Amino acid sequence: MVFLAILPIILSGCQLEDDRDLCCPGPLTMHYVYRPEGADVFSDNILSLRHFLFDDGGMYISELPPGEKLNRQPLELPAGKYTMITIGNMTDITAHRHGSESLLNQFSLSHTSRNKKRESAYANTDELFWGVKHFAVDAEGRGLEVGKDGGGTASNRLTTQMVNIHCHLKVTVEWANRPPYVGNYDMELAGVDTRYSLDPATTSLTADGLDVPSGDGAETYCLNVPLRQLELRAEFVTLRYTDTQIPTLRIKFDGASVIPDIDLGKAFRAWGWRPSATHVQDYEILLRVINENRVDLMPMVEGSVADWVNGGNFG
Repeated sequence: MVFLAILPIILSGCQLEDDRDLCCPGPLTMHYVYRPEGADVFSDNILSLRHFLFDDGGMYISELPPGEKLNRQPLELPAGKYTMITIGNMTDITAHRHGSESLLNQFSLSHTSRNKKRESAYANTDELFWGVKHFAVDAEGRGLEVGKDGGGTASNRLTTQMVNIHCHLKVTVEWANRPPYVGNYDMELAGVDTRYSLDPATTSLTADGLDVPSGDGAETYCLNVPLRQLELRAEFVTLRYTDTQIPTLRIKFDGASVIPDIDLGKAFRAWGWRPSATHVQDYEILLRVINENRVDLMPMVEGSVADWVNGGNFG
């Protein structure tokens, strides 16, 4: 409580439009960027941020309100070392939780939105992003990056690289003949995590060296999908897949499966898709139902089948 009393949060920074913040000596400002392919596309993808501040011992201090500009967080902190965990695009369907000691290694995110028809399954989650920054503040209020990100000269600018921590899977189902039923089908995606640990000590790296949080609590996501023009089209938004945890897809009508279960891990390996190494997980697949006992699976690229590479025959 004494610490919080001396923790003013400055909500306005330099008013000049200078991205380098060299136009004024302070305050210390955390800048946020999202660069999946080099260019900063933060404003195109991230609509909100929540900032959780921890001290050098991993003890939770407080949640900080966002600055006037979403991608800049002005700070005035006592001298010391800190960790800032920032989550992008959280809504009320994503909850953050922690244990009684309020330590960083106890903090987690949980997806809470259930399928309206099936409470045992989950609906789509938020399009989440996360950033972690270890930094120090000197006696003059300047910031210095610490840890594996390096060090260097203390300045009034720190930068947090935001990372994509959700997955898009677009699914198209078409039948060689006619679909067996008219109406709404259920698409199920089984074996996808619903929780993340926010402890930086448990993260893993993508192929481009970005930290992503560790997942837990594998469950089933379910979407109710109408049959239109003799096809089913749906898009799952879930937490990330990993190389060792790629979900199984099921198509049901009135609770009964209409095709064999689709092991997407088999298909991903055939296509050379490695989720653990991939920064942005954005997949699109086509299921062509030959009959109730056989399904061909192919990847889709820019709306067309990619060279008809078969991901396997199921059934």
